Amino acid sequence: MRTEHLFPDQDALFTALYAFCVEALLGDLLTSAQVSCFLSGGNTPRPLYSRLAVAALPWQHIHPALADERWVAVGNPASNEGLLRDCFRDNQIFLDKLCGMKDAAEAAELAESACSARYAALPAPYSFSLLGLGADGHTASLFPHAEGLAAALESPAFCKAIKAQPSAVTGPNIERMTLTLASILKSRRIILLFTGHEKWQVYQDALHCHDREALPASAVLQQTATPVHVFYCK
Repeated sequence: MRTEHLFPDQDALFTALYAFCVEALLGDLLTSAQVSCFLSGGNTPRPLYSRLAVAALPWQHIHPALADERWVAVGNPASNEGLLRDCFRDNQIFLDKLCGMKDAAEAAELAESACSARYAALPAPYSFSLLGLGADGHTASLFPHAEGLAAALESPAFCKAIKAQPSAVTGPNIERMTLTLASILKSRRIILLFTGHEKWQVYQDALHCHDREALPASAVLQQTATPVHVFYCK
């Protein structure tokens, strides 16, 4: 099931998205003592994180984790974990519970098992996966024709290493760790957040494309196991 939430501007979008996330977390906590959620990096969700960082949520019962990560140190400006730690810098409970992907392994491929083990230890239910949409059709770090993409789309493991093909979208950081499609679909709901005319066209293409290697977001949008909520504004 796919639901489109369309807004005239970003302020309206993020006000509604904030309410949606809070309602999802609190609703799931009514029946579970602990919940987890998967969060993406990038600049697009920053306004959401600014709101969530000061929300009066029972953070001691919420376990945030990354949806994907560039294989760089947390102090690197490209680090998704670094972004979240900056946005939630005054929320110590969030920081203490945040489950990151990057560890001391030299290469992401060498950290797959350890990363999957950390994620397997996160408490269910997984309330939501917050994902973005790239101009190239990637979501999380499921990049078109990437080395490791087929495994990430098919593996039952939580996490897989990806080596993307260099492009203007990837920048220099082509080595990534990502949630697999299987782990994304374990969420109770998927949130796909994006803005702008260009990405709207990519979204439309992904609704109909049958080549998951060429347009990986299609694997998320065309599946029927987990509800997808699209949050978009121009």
